Amino acid sequence: MSTFFTDISIDKLIVNPENYRFDSVDNETSAIKIMLQNHNKAIKELLKDILENGLNPLERLLVFKKNEFYIVLEGNRRVTALKIIHNVNLLKDIEQKYFNEYSKILNNANSKINIDKISCAITDNISDSNKWIALKHTGSNGGKGTIPWDTTQKRRFLNKTNPNNSSNIITSLFSYIKSSNIYDDTITQNLTNIPITTLERILSDPYVRENIGIDIKKNTIYKLYPDSEIKKPLSKILHDLINKTIVVTDVYTKNDRLDYIETFNSNSLPNYANKLNKPVEILSNLNLINLPLQTTIDNNSNNDNSANTDNINSNNINNSATTNNTSNNTSNNTSNTNNIANIDNNNSSNINNSTNNNNNNNNNTGNSSSIKSTSPKRDNKDINKRKALIPSTFHVKITVPRIQQIYKELKKLDVSDFPNSTSVLFRVFLELVVDEYIEKLNLTGLSNNDKLNKKVQACIDDLKSKNLIDKNKVKPINVAISNHDSLFSINTFNSYVHNKHMLPDATNLKNTWNQFEYFILVLLNSITK
Repeated sequence: MSTFFTDISIDKLIVNPENYRFDSVDNETSAIKIMLQNHNKAIKELLKDILENGLNPLERLLVFKKNEFYIVLEGNRRVTALKIIHNVNLLKDIEQKYFNEYSKILNNANSKINIDKISCAITDNISDSNKWIALKHTGSNGGKGTIPWDTTQKRRFLNKTNPNNSSNIITSLFSYIKSSNIYDDTITQNLTNIPITTLERILSDPYVRENIGIDIKKNTIYKLYPDSEIKKPLSKILHDLINKTIVVTDVYTKNDRLDYIETFNSNSLPNYANKLNKPVEILSNLNLINLPLQTTIDNNSNNDNSANTDNINSNNINNSATTNNTSNNTSNNTSNTNNIANIDNNNSSNINNSTNNNNNNNNNTGNSSSIKSTSPKRDNKDINKRKALIPSTFHVKITVPRIQQIYKELKKLDVSDFPNSTSVLFRVFLELVVDEYIEKLNLTGLSNNDKLNKKVQACIDDLKSKNLIDKNKVKPINVAISNHDSLFSINTFNSYVHNKHMLPDATNLKNTWNQFEYFILVLLNSITK
């Protein structure tokens, strides 16, 4: 087969009636019509791209000369788009709707392109040309054709050519894991085997991110806890993906992801007492954040982000000081601190990066004061700014199936939308937990007909006698028992069920949970011991 190259006028090119994309038709007009019927959306996108960027220089048409015209063997979609650009009126003879659609696109185009000729490879033997067409359209063919990029390679390209691409998140996470030296070999040596789309689906959920201790703003990952803390949930997720313990169908919906997070025990979740003063970029100087020195720690376990959506506002991030502590048997080396000023809420680009301070002595005091002086205390979030009754940050092991089901429902139900359902379910949940404690711990002097007040008091007395409860933290429960008019009283719980005039309020319900949370946690932990 002999081939030579030349530029050919678009008017001389014929969209192939024998195109392999469809059954043979009689002429070019019929070929263009069936191309539009089968590939209209793709041709529109190609046409728009040609208008904006011109023709792809990596692709050349393959044509066969017939009389004074050239039949297109390879590149029929491109020629269809070019013919429409060159003369949109040809669509009037095909179908009016196509003429209207493409006329609108051409009229609204930001730039007008003038392509009269296109580079072509002319072959004198159609049969021999089929070899090259097959290589283009039938895969890699053992290396003879184009070897498609896998998911990781695609993301690598996108990250290098477009830093704002969302795939940068996964690449950043993997870079962090490989550079941190705290993840086991099973993870670091199998990162390429992780199904990235499943991992992306998991991390796309704000509920998941809050519970595992990370946040994502403008395609940048921030850690909310020291590296040793976020390692715990990240390791579980990555191990589950590597071992195929979970697949995409296990985390496909939001409820699926909530159920998945509920399988994490305390050893697989961050210690909420160790929350960092501010979010820190996960790859900031590749420094590891150990436990905070003398920073202010938000110990509030009721903070909840379940109301957040996946639409992320960069103004919500305050970049924090980055601290890296390393130690050996003889001395403690001070950390590198990168002090970054707060982002102005009115102008997210107003960032002031300070100089890294590197000290090599055995005293951490300087670093501690540096962090304190440059990291203003973050305002605590409103603990009631959550959708569900039970905060997403509240985790406890529950072995009784019905109690566990109600617990999950109370973490999903939007209190504002379903205050009556939530209030009744809350009351049922509390009584079932109390009854389970009484039965499991064999408390005497009680019967099934006793009022909830009496049962709660018996549980408190038993916990106090065993020094299992903080007397100060249980004071709200004492008020709930003794003051029948309190919003948090057991009497109020009963009214939610039996009083037709009692209208539950979302904020009051959340505040009631806040008051009872510690008591319920102690009960459930005691039951599962």
